[in-house]
Amino acid sequence: MEVGFREIFLATFYTILLIFGFTGNSMVLAVVYRNKNRKMRSISNIFIVSMSASDIMILVSHLPYLIYNLFEKKWLATGIFGHVICGIFKLLVYLSTDVSMLSLAIVAADRFWAIYHPTRQRITARIAKKIIATTWLFSASLSLPIVATVVVKQDRCFLDISSEILSHYTKCYVTLFVFVPLLTMASFYVSVGIKLRRHRIPGYVSKENAAIREKQNRRITKMLVMISSLFILCWFPYGTVHFLFTLQNNDVPNYLFDITSCLAYSKCALNPCIYFIYSQQFRFAFKDICSLMSRCIVAECRVENRESELHKHNSFENNREQLPQDEGVQTVSTKL
Repeated sequence: MEVGFREIFLATFYTILLIFGFTGNSMVLAVVYRNKNRKMRSISNIFIVSMSASDIMILVSHLPYLIYNLFEKKWLATGIFGHVICGIFKLLVYLSTDVSMLSLAIVAADRFWAIYHPTRQRITARIAKKIIATTWLFSASLSLPIVATVVVKQDRCFLDISSEILSHYTKCYVTLFVFVPLLTMASFYVSVGIKLRRHRIPGYVSKENAAIREKQNRRITKMLVMISSLFILCWFPYGTVHFLFTLQNNDVPNYLFDITSCLAYSKCALNPCIYFIYSQQFRFAFKDICSLMSRCIVAECRVENRESELHKHNSFENNREQLPQDEGVQTVSTKL
């Protein structure tokens, strides 16, 4: 197969996305896991961890195959093994997108409640984890029936299902996982924006505390709106193109597939950047982890240097102990 500019450019672009996306999202997970204080274990951050996990899943499972497919133009394997991989591949596409959409909608609802009812109890971390588990199970349960129809034929992985059933499923899927979350996010964030403009906090709060709380609410809300907007801008073209061509039972042209895929997968690498830009807590925690890693590297280098010096010292001592014995043996042999 002839390798051209398209293959080299996309392979380089996907490799960069894979490295930066995996590193950035892994750092997000490490930051939240290592810092067990109340601020880093907030409800919003718990859902951000879920979205980072789904981003890692989509990056690790899809980008290596896309790079491979640029040069081989065929499915990874045939037979039962190839069929299983095909099903997992399709499942992860639906699962990661669904989890992100539902998580963003839930985060918008939580932000709405925090802004409009700051004195009332919000959902706890335990409830948030149960909601996340339910979100993953719900998304998987709705994706499994359609994924069960995958087949591998003529070195291709695709859904073997009638166009009528696929059309009905796609309409329900888009309504449940696209339009409903989008309307939820739009309505909640518009209401939050209106509320923040009024500068009113219920209950008696000092001016200084009110200003601090308002600043925090604005910063967190701005970060979450940016994450939601980035998801929509990156994934909406990809979903729309595949939705339209799936209904027509046609393959997506290469140029449309390349553009929408680059946009969609860029979201996985850009999300951590938004976290660290808009969240001071993430920046401080990130610097803390980087300093800890640097100290560990320096300490490991020192241990290696000490072990190397100790090994040299022991070798020198052994040579000194063996030297008189060798001279004595040489003297005896000379006399004989």
